[in-house]
Amino acid sequence: MNKLLPMLIVHLSAMFLAFTATASATTTKTLAATSGCTVGSTVVFASATNGIYVTADTTQTNTPLLAEQANPQAWEEYKIVDAGNGWVGLKALSNGLYVSADLNNGDALEAGWATTIQSWEMFQLSALSNGYYSLQSYASGYYVSANPDDAKTPLMAQWATTAQEWEEFVCTPVGQAPAGTQRQEMLQFINNISGSKTMAGQHNRESDEGNFIQAMDNITGDYPALWGGDFLYESDQIANRQNMINYEIQGGQKGAAIDLMYHACPPTQAESCDWDGGVLSTLTDAQWSDLVTDGGTLNGVWKSRLDNIAPYFQQIQSAGLPVIFRPMHEMNQSAFWWGGRPGSTGTAKLFQVTRDYLTNHWGLFNIVWVWSMQDIWDSSTGSYDFSEYDPGSVAVIPMWDVMSLDFYDGAGFTTAKYNAVSSYAGSKPIAIGECEQLPTPSQLAAQPKWIYFMGWAELIQENDTNAQIQATYWAPDVLTTNGNNKMPGW
Repeated sequence: MNKLLPMLIVHLSAMFLAFTATASATTTKTLAATSGCTVGSTVVFASATNGIYVTADTTQTNTPLLAEQANPQAWEEYKIVDAGNGWVGLKALSNGLYVSADLNNGDALEAGWATTIQSWEMFQLSALSNGYYSLQSYASGYYVSANPDDAKTPLMAQWATTAQEWEEFVCTPVGQAPAGTQRQEMLQFINNISGSKTMAGQHNRESDEGNFIQAMDNITGDYPALWGGDFLYESDQIANRQNMINYEIQGGQKGAAIDLMYHACPPTQAESCDWDGGVLSTLTDAQWSDLVTDGGTLNGVWKSRLDNIAPYFQQIQSAGLPVIFRPMHEMNQSAFWWGGRPGSTGTAKLFQVTRDYLTNHWGLFNIVWVWSMQDIWDSSTGSYDFSEYDPGSVAVIPMWDVMSLDFYDGAGFTTAKYNAVSSYAGSKPIAIGECEQLPTPSQLAAQPKWIYFMGWAELIQENDTNAQIQATYWAPDVLTTNGNNKMPGW
């Protein structure tokens, strides 16, 4: 439990910082209160304020409890053990140790050393009248709190003499489906459709060059199931980000899924830059190392860029909607300043930095993360080099939820590409991240695991006839917002 509590503090802190950064964002309880947390149960805990689950983070000294997971897995599970006289111990399944209230470390909750239950490992787990739970430390006498002032502080039993909002937690027995966050709802949806349905997607590029999403409705009578947007790099488009987000939210409220990407300028230049020599440019090895190293000058610049787009994610989150995000798209494309750097310290590392910052600093838990590659064949290795750009996992937490491939080599949707992506992704969903022509109904029928295709802006109308677009949108296994195969809504 101690471990669970620190995680909660971290996320409550992050959510507080994020929500106070924009006037439109407000905290809401995203998980329903549950019952059934008793001695002998294995449970997961989440903050009643933001719905983020508590993790026993074994990668840190003394394994602090941090609220950092939107989707509970093994690290978020705790067994409730009888400690006598109404007190319980919490055994973290991540390492088999008991959660302690460390009186030598500010009463922080940690699961770093205790193999037995003694006074520091004893808590009173109480069901409150509103259905939430509180945890009171035997050692300190205080209730466990989620500190909203510091996103890096573990949960603590240091000062609360009563259980109020910061001391309220959702306790859910493993095996009972907890009420989901927006991210969980989207993950469940895309896993359910994998192999049977494909979302029709359309990217809406620069807003001053036409509404390409509306164009699909004009041609087919159906809006796409997936609405694509871009934070972009030109000064006029940066100034227009709010309009783009407003439009995306309108789509989400109609039942569409929101998809965002970011053609960013390099951190060696201003936030607004040119395409050639800007988005299409390179960093030196020394600059790259500075970028992906915490505390580096360019690392700070990149995080400031994320600070500028995070409030828009918050608006989507506050609207109760999930968002699919594809950062550092086409990671093996060396024309982009972020791309073409293989290995664990390359482009994959920048993906990890980005996810960690938006999740743990900003408290954004509605994002489904897409790892994006392009169909660039490496003749020297005889492969697409997926393993060289895979963001993988950090502290056993998977960095990506969906693997996508962009189709631009002219060969189209070949069986070989489909098999390569499907094989590498394993049980995870796969998607067509971008395409210049839509897949045909027969191609989708033969390649059913694509959960979506994303037609790229003007290229679809340039390369496909209206009849071809209609055939794909009206196919029996293609989802649209308002057609015969409707999206379920959020």
